[in-house]
This record gives sequence, C-alpha cells and structure tokens, in this order.
Amino acid sequence: MTTELFDVHHQVLGPKLEQLDLSAAASLSLDDRISKFDPRIVATRWVSRERSFLITKGCVRYPGGGERWRDEFVVEETEDEGFYFRLLVFSVYYHLTLRPLMPSDVIAIGEMKENTLGYSHVFVSVPFFFPGHVNVISIGGTRFSLQWLMPIYPLEAAFIDKYGSDKFEERLKASPYDYFDVRSDLGYLDR
Repeated sequence: MTTELFDVHHQVLGPKLEQLDLSAAASLSLDDRISKFDPRIVATRWVSRERSFLITKGCVRYPGGGERWRDEFVVEETEDEGFYFRLLVFSVYYHLTLRPLMPSDVIAIGEMKENTLGYSHVFVSVPFFFPGHVNVISIGGTRFSLQWLMPIYPLEAAFIDKYGSDKFEERLKASPYDYFDVRSDLGYLDR
C-alpha cells in the first residue's frame, strides 16, 4: 500500500467526522510495543460535546480481512480514559501480531489494572453510531473500514459464543442502553 492511499483515507475520513460535530483534539502515541512495530501508528482523539473517541491512524497499512480491506479501530472513551486507551493498544497489538481483528470477534482481554468495571473481553463490531459513509470508505479499489472495540462482560461474551453476534447486537439495540452505557443489568440478554 502506498503512503498516498493511506493519506487520502485520512483526508477523506477527517471531514466526515467533522460533519458529525467531532473535532480532532490530540494525537497520541501508542505504547512501545506498537511504536517498535510501526511508529507511524498513532491514535487521534476526536471529541464532541457528548462523546470522546480514540481512532487509530496507521493500522490501514496492514491487511485486515483481505488485501482489499484495511481497518482502523475506534473506541469510545468514558470516565476511565486510561482503560479505553489500554483496550485500544491491546487490540491494535493483537491485530498486528497475532491475527487481524474482524467484525464479530470476541477476544479475551486478560488483566488490566485500569479495568475497574470488570470487563473480560473486547467485541469487535461495526460502529453503528456512525453513518455507513463514515464506516466504510472506498479509495482506489481498497475499502477502508472502522472497527468498533466494545468492552463486554463475561455473560455477554458467553451469550455471543452461544447465540452469535447478530443476536447479541439485536438484544443490545432493543435494550434501554445506549451503545456507550455501562450495562449494569445484563438481564437485557434474556429479553
């Protein structure tokens, strides 16, 4: 992949995010493991009045679901910015060194000291909260997509394992929770 194609993707993505009332607030280096792999991979914090997202920049240099698909990752930050940053770093490292993360993946995250809410896995999905023209951008025969990294609880991971990601997303959409809410009552899975 040429640097030009990578740059074009971010030149197209930036204005689309700005149309959603998000603005780039900061560029953040990822940890040493990522920097040693490729120092050009960073995260940009995009903020609005209500939300803050970290979106990677540079992962698209590495194939995801195939040579014609390239992925960047998005995580929504809440009160505990440290945990969401760690979750992003973990996921990017996994994607670069073990295997590409794909929609519907459920990956155990292990111990993270910043994980005060007890999440056990990260669920990879399409960021439904963004319009489709932001989620997938085609440039020069290559499709660039955003993959949402959603922390989930052990019960949610077990539900996905048993019933599949589509059923999980249906239950989540029908629940009283917003995509970014802390889901304190997992009874929504039984409805």
